Amino acid sequence: MNPPSIRTCVAVAALGLLTLGTAACGSSSAKSTPATQPQTTTVGSGSDSGNVTTTTTSGGDTTTTVPGGVKTGHLGDTLNEPDQYVPADVASVTLVKVFDPATPVDAKDVPTPGNRWVGLEMTIVDNGDNAMRDGQVARIFGSDGKNYDSGAGIDDAFTGCTFTMQHAPQPNQKGTFCPGFLLPNGVSVTKVGYNTFLEAAVPAAITWTVP
Repeated sequence: MNPPSIRTCVAVAALGLLTLGTAACGSSSAKSTPATQPQTTTVGSGSDSGNVTTTTTSGGDTTTTVPGGVKTGHLGDTLNEPDQYVPADVASVTLVKVFDPATPVDAKDVPTPGNRWVGLEMTIVDNGDNAMRDGQVARIFGSDGKNYDSGAGIDDAFTGCTFTMQHAPQPNQKGTFCPGFLLPNGVSVTKVGYNTFLEAAVPAAITWTVP
């Protein structure tokens, strides 16, 4: 049997069937090439959808980022954030109350001169099995334009907030955590930020305006 003519191959290519045309011309080495562009899936709901994205590269690596804006609310609001470890899970977080100033349980916990204690009461419900890994820290945005992270010495140890996350919460089980801060006198709390693995180098994915 004679191989297809060049005219036949050109006609096939003209119909947009370039791959098929190549195979018909006797090419046996053609291989499909995987996509090299990242695939981005927005995660979220309502007007806040798209603030958190999960990007999967062609190699299968997955990263979660918070581009541009964040989900916002006000004191008392419950905001939903995709779990940063398992984006299919959702953490529902509420900023219940701001204690300013906060009174430490131990009277010996005296703030350094020129500063005061501030505490937050927050609750979280994670609908997935990753609830035990959700962060229990928060961030305060001060009126001086600076950020203040919790862990100042009275975390879960000030009056008015009862810590209930001594044991890892189960899926859909509410837990209360009580981040503590050391703020300079004269600096007020303007916003509170949270991320399921919030650290100094990680941006807040959800914020509440105070009051």
